[in-house]
Amino acid sequence: MMHNLKYLTMVLALMAALAGCSKPEEIELGETFSLNFEQKKQIPSEGLEVQFLRVTADTRCPTNVTCVTAGFVTVEIQLWKAGQDLGTHSVSKGEGIDAPYTEVDAYRVELIDVHPYPTDPQPPIPQESYSIELRVNRR
Repeated sequence: MMHNLKYLTMVLALMAALAGCSKPEEIELGETFSLNFEQKKQIPSEGLEVQFLRVTADTRCPTNVTCVTAGFVTVEIQLWKAGQDLGTHSVSKGEGIDAPYTEVDAYRVELIDVHPYPTDPQPPIPQESYSIELRVNRR
């Protein structure tokens, strides 16, 4: 009986460990996709992985407020190609941003949107509440 309990405990621990090692969701090159905070997705045809790390600035004018400027939002993403780290990159969207994309290796990563949009009155948005929409294309 004790042997069976040890075996069952070992199997359950292994299953829990493997569940934490799940493969990132797969997407296609050129497809608009969403990433939640710290989530990673991969583009298998390119051997590329993209992860949303954090929002580093969010000065967008809250809804129900009259602002002098519309503001902007900047996010940090990390990319890997065939397991090689391509680094951490910032991409911004909003007022005063000429190009809402970053170019990394042979790719252009475009920031389509950032959610949620600030409202008033609202305390600062927690990092884990953010999600972003991106599109990756070849340059």
